Amino acid sequence: MARIIVLLLLLAPSVTAGKADELVQEFLALGRQPDRGDYDRRTSILFALRDLKNQAGHEALLKLVPRMKRPTEFLLTTVFLGRIRDVRHMQTLMAYAAKKREEPAIRGIGQMVLTPSAELKAWILQKGLNSTSAVVAGASCRAAGTARIGETVEALRRLRDASATSPDRRRTAFEAGRALGLMGGIWPDELATAARHESYFLRLAAAELVPSIKAQDEHWITITKELLKDPDRRVRKATLDSIITWKRAESAGPCIEALEHDPVMSNRAAAQRALKAISGRDFSFDAATWRSWLKDQKTTGKANKKYSFARYYGHAITGEDICFVVDMSGSMRGERIRVARKELFRALDALPPATRFNVVLFASKVLIYKPKRCIAATPKRIKRAKAWVSKNFQASGQTHTWGALQKAFALKRLDTIFLLSDGTPSMGDYENVSDTIEAIYAANWERRITIHTIALSLAEFLRKKQGGWGENFMQRIAKATGGDCRIMTNPPR
Repeated sequence: MARIIVLLLLLAPSVTAGKADELVQEFLALGRQPDRGDYDRRTSILFALRDLKNQAGHEALLKLVPRMKRPTEFLLTTVFLGRIRDVRHMQTLMAYAAKKREEPAIRGIGQMVLTPSAELKAWILQKGLNSTSAVVAGASCRAAGTARIGETVEALRRLRDASATSPDRRRTAFEAGRALGLMGGIWPDELATAARHESYFLRLAAAELVPSIKAQDEHWITITKELLKDPDRRVRKATLDSIITWKRAESAGPCIEALEHDPVMSNRAAAQRALKAISGRDFSFDAATWRSWLKDQKTTGKANKKYSFARYYGHAITGEDICFVVDMSGSMRGERIRVARKELFRALDALPPATRFNVVLFASKVLIYKPKRCIAATPKRIKRAKAWVSKNFQASGQTHTWGALQKAFALKRLDTIFLLSDGTPSMGDYENVSDTIEAIYAANWERRITIHTIALSLAEFLRKKQGGWGENFMQRIAKATGGDCRIMTNPPR
């Protein structure tokens, strides 16, 4: 028996290595542009290599990185490889990301450097931060900040200052400023510098970080107030989104000021959501009642609502340049498509003329009403848009969510998206939920467009509990962009 056990132990490494080689060869044999079935199998092979949980599986995943054909495969592999500790691992991932110019890799790679070796720290300092590739430099900045690599502070400062006013290096400037803000012990000076910098990319980096810092003094709240009065709409929006995430009670006063005085209506709506997140109360847009609550932490009676809005599935339409992105895939057939059309028309008819709007319909193909920009909501234009929707709104095909969002992101001056769908993506570059969220961040980190989502639940139809199918996907999109999610188990009639 002892001999058998020893023999099995000796054979185990070669068995697992052989299995990994088989999976690698199958992955490569599935072709350069696989159909849906082949793509699913390639994804399952990546999961199988991860499940080997040994050096053979790890080496096989690294071997496949240069042969990845879709962003989803690369991002999954980055996660499956786990913490990045050695230079070879980092170089393999960075080479692919730089070649494909995949911006989601900045977060994907940068956040996996947690316990770097001395050799890896040296590579980040000497090679990564000096790279001419914006993806490699950006990922190296984020890695330095995530792992708190103190040796990179001066290099990050130089990179921040050199990139701050360069349109071609704006992502690098943002990541360098963000990394410096994350460094322990130096955050007050670095964040103050970023928050007051002439480059809004650095002010944007400060806006992401300030509400997350648990300081022992009032320095951070001073910076928060300054950011909420920033001349750039996107910086103010990023600050409010961060407050929504971190729910800092000390931010209530500045948020009330933003609610009352911010010149952009969508930012005032974000301030209202921030106050709701902080307090657990909802006094709508009534600044006086919010001040009363802040004074004694309680109020009586009903708040006087100063504003009324057009609504879409219960969402107040508060943006100035908005886009309705509506799912018309095969699962929307029947009553769902009829109700979706009716609710869209009801929202369009209620828009004030000062609002600019657009419509994107998506299934396997993506259609957009006006390809370049939103248009004023005059009665004549609303009528034409409704005719276009009626002509094209037919339920069939798959769910190309990322393609639809790309069309919306390409619109000039857009500040708000209303996304309606009843499921997760089933085609396109990004089908995995986490990867889609990363892609949205990469496309939206600078513009700070709010995405409100409407999940048409299939829970009742499938006799499943709420929380499955596409509901979690829609909740995560809303959370990632400072929006709200409505789960419609019983849609409007």
